[in-house]
Amino acid sequence: MEALVELCKKIVGDKYASDEEHIRWVYSRCDTGPWRERMPEVVVRPGDTEDVSEIVKIANRFKAPIWPQGGGTLPSGGGALTPQGIVMDLTRLAEIDIREDDRIVVTGAGATWGALIYELWKRNLDTFRGPGSGKSATVGGSVSMATNWHASARYGGCGDVAVGVEVVLGTGEVLKTSSASKWPHEFFARYGGGPDITGLFIGDQGTMGIKTKVALPLAEKTQSVDGISWMNSDAKDLENAIRKIAGLELATDLVFHDDGIFRTYEYYKDTVGLNGVGPEMRRLMTAYFKDLEESKIDTGKAATLAFAIVEGHKNESVAIKMDMVKQIIKENNGWIIGRNYAMDYYTNQLHAFYQPWRNVDIGRGTNWVGLGGLIRLSEFAKARKLYHDYLAENKEDLDKYGMFGGYMGYLHMTSSFALYPCFFCDQWEVTTRKRMIYHSRRLRDLFLSSTTGWYPYYIGEFGSEGMVKAWTGPHYLVLKQLKQVFDPNHIINPGMLGL
Repeated sequence: MEALVELCKKIVGDKYASDEEHIRWVYSRCDTGPWRERMPEVVVRPGDTEDVSEIVKIANRFKAPIWPQGGGTLPSGGGALTPQGIVMDLTRLAEIDIREDDRIVVTGAGATWGALIYELWKRNLDTFRGPGSGKSATVGGSVSMATNWHASARYGGCGDVAVGVEVVLGTGEVLKTSSASKWPHEFFARYGGGPDITGLFIGDQGTMGIKTKVALPLAEKTQSVDGISWMNSDAKDLENAIRKIAGLELATDLVFHDDGIFRTYEYYKDTVGLNGVGPEMRRLMTAYFKDLEESKIDTGKAATLAFAIVEGHKNESVAIKMDMVKQIIKENNGWIIGRNYAMDYYTNQLHAFYQPWRNVDIGRGTNWVGLGGLIRLSEFAKARKLYHDYLAENKEDLDKYGMFGGYMGYLHMTSSFALYPCFFCDQWEVTTRKRMIYHSRRLRDLFLSSTTGWYPYYIGEFGSEGMVKAWTGPHYLVLKQLKQVFDPNHIINPGMLGL
C-alpha cells in the first residue's frame, strides 16, 4: 500500500495521510462498542470535499475499501469490517455556515453537535440537538445513522430535519441533493423537483456515499424551560401518559428508564458511594437522589422512571404546559419526584446523557451494547415485558458473568418511542465481553421478529447482521441495486447492511 499512501499524501499533504503502525493502531478502534480491533492500511484526513473526491478516485484504482469515520461514538460496530483499505477521518470538515436569513445552517460532515449547538445558541438559534453521544458525535455520522435523541420530541431526529446533503459517491462524483441539485446550488428546501434523493443517504450507515456537508433548518431558541420527573408502577400507565403528552405536543424531550437503570443508581450509591463513580455519573446520581430526598417517595414498587422537558418563549406558556404535563402524570397513576434530575439532563445534554454509563467506575470499565430502535407507541408495555421475560429466562447465565439489564428510551416526534434495551457488564474482561455480545445478538433478533415494530436506526455491524435477516426481499434488492449505481466497485463501507 506504499503507492496508495503516497498518492493520498499528494492530495492532503504528509501531515494528513499515514501508513505508520502507531497511527493505524489508533484508528483500529473506530467505535465505542466491544468490537474487535481492525487495523487499516492507510489513514487519511481530507480537508474538503475535493480532497474526499480525489481520494475516492484513487481508491477505485486500487479497489481499496474506504471506511468513513466521524466522531467514533457509535456503540454498535461502526468501524472497518475488514483490516484492509483506508480509514477516512472526516473531522477536519468542520465548517459551520449559519445562513440566518434563510433559516438554514450548512455544516461540514465532521462538525460536532457540541460545536454546532454552541454556535447556534450564541445567536439564540436552535435545531435538532444531536444523539445521545452528545457533543462528540459528528453531524455527518448522525446523518449516516439517522440518529435521534436530544429534542427529538420537538424536532424529530436528524433524518426528519435534514434539508439536504452533499455526498461524494463511490465513483468520486460529488452529488448535492434537494434544492441544491439545481443552480444556484443553495440548500433551502428538501422536497420538490423530483424524488427525495436526500433520503437515500440518511440512515445508509455510510454505504451509499461519503457525506461532506449537511444542511439543517433553524428555529428560534426557546427562552424558558422547566422539567419534571415521575415514576409509575405499571408500564402501561407510562405508555398512556407519554402518548397523551406527545399528542398535545407539550414536551421538547420525553425520556424514560426501566427500573434496571435507577436500581443501578441505588446499587452504586450503596456499594461505592457517590465519590466512587465518575464525575458525570456522580452529577447525574446526585440530581436523582436529591429529587428522592425532597419528595420522600419510596421507589420500591416503581417499574419506570421518566422525565419531561418543557420549553417555550415565555415563562407563562411553559408554566401552563408544565401544569398540563403534571395533570396527565397524575391521571395515569404516576407520582412526581421533582425537577432536579430532568433539569440536569437539560443543562448537560451536549455532554451526552448516556456517557456516564461508559465509565461508571474506571476499575470496572463498565459498558453496554445498545439495541437502539423505534417501536410503535402502543407497544411500549409489550416491549418491556418481552425484555424482562428474556432477563428472567437467562438470569442464571447473566448472573454468572456479572451482567445485568436495563433500558432507556425517549419519545421520537409523536408517533414512536426510541427504545434501548441494554446489557451492562465489564467489557474489558474478554469472556464477559463475548457473552454480552452473544446475549445482545439473541435479544436483537428477538426484538426484530416481534410485533413491537422495533426498527433499528443506528445499525452498524451489529445491527446489520439482524437487519439483513429481517428485511423483505424487494427492499433488500432495491438497496443492492442502489449500491451498484452509487458505488459500482463496492469500495465504500463494503459489507455494511450486507451490501
